Amino acid sequence: MKLFLTSYFAETASLLPACLNENMQGKTVAFIPTAARGEEVDFYVDEARAAWRALGVNIEETDAAVLNAEQLAEKLRRCHYIYVSGGNTFYLLAQLRLKQADGVIRQQIAGGKPYIGESAGSMILAENLAYVREMDDAAAAAPAGDTGLGIIGICPLPHDGEYPFADVTALIRQKYAFLPLYPLNNKQAVFIDSGKGVQTTVEAV
Repeated sequence: MKLFLTSYFAETASLLPACLNENMQGKTVAFIPTAARGEEVDFYVDEARAAWRALGVNIEETDAAVLNAEQLAEKLRRCHYIYVSGGNTFYLLAQLRLKQADGVIRQQIAGGKPYIGESAGSMILAENLAYVREMDDAAAAAPAGDTGLGIIGICPLPHDGEYPFADVTALIRQKYAFLPLYPLNNKQAVFIDSGKGVQTTVEAV
């Protein structure tokens, strides 16, 4: 599996081509903005679109809250990359599970398709999401629970030390020290390539 997990994709997108070590020009990304639905702050979604275009990648809008299960599965399977934006982690999970897209994403990742997660899109891959309750409103999707997709053995902690998340990320570090937290500031990403046994933090200059 190839995973590029970040806090802020617009700040770290320039690192992606070197991590994937492939020509991205003309390829297509399944762009999932679902987590940002209903959020007061969502500028990062348009910034992510601009970042993908700057990489020469075509965007296939893939909103789990809009498409049905068959449409979602088709786009996730057809596109070269899967990108999942930031927003409310619990709402995102609930929508993916409602449309059975969580299973399709697992299959695609296991098959080697690169997955790029931003903030909530990074955190959903962890198994224990109890710590995310400090950042996101779990009531937005109560049935989602605290169990993520369980694809990775770490718990990404986005926006570590960054405004306006400095206080809450410090609280999470202390309160959930028993979890395998993986703090990332807005210029960092963790790249995981299971085929090469690589897990490394990369950082934009």
